[in-house]
Amino acid sequence: MTAQLTAPVKLCPHCSAQAQTVDKKCPHCGKKYKKGSLALKILLGLAVLMIVVIGGCTALLGAGINEAVEQLDEQQAASAISQETFDAIQVGATRADVEAAVAPAVPQDTQEFTQDGVLDAADINQSCLYFNREGGEFGDVFQFCFDGDVLTTKNSY
Repeated sequence: MTAQLTAPVKLCPHCSAQAQTVDKKCPHCGKKYKKGSLALKILLGLAVLMIVVIGGCTALLGAGINEAVEQLDEQQAASAISQETFDAIQVGATRADVEAAVAPAVPQDTQEFTQDGVLDAADINQSCLYFNREGGEFGDVFQFCFDGDVLTTKNSY
């Protein structure tokens, strides 16, 4: 006894025609019997959406970082003085002379100190001005320290 295989009867999801065939396409409309998987389409759509969202976030983050770096560079440049300017300022100069010599640069930082006098009741007023080194690395600074209104020390870091 031999078993005879018969082709299955298939119903086309596109044209609703029935056909007894082993082909993968409908003989009436020519389209595949299986419809595309909806779950696969949804997953593909979500993957594309995630790529777009991640790409957008990366672009926004990059733009924000670039803007912050540009602002920092502008601030650094506004308080930068050259090595020649630093060398030209002599200990003993007044604060006004130092500020005139470094103009138009503005101090990156200023520290003010007031201490009670030890030998007399007069307060001791000290202050330091900090400027960036022109063309230097981030953190390269010049320091000018004053007792009262007179430059007593200058340092470069």
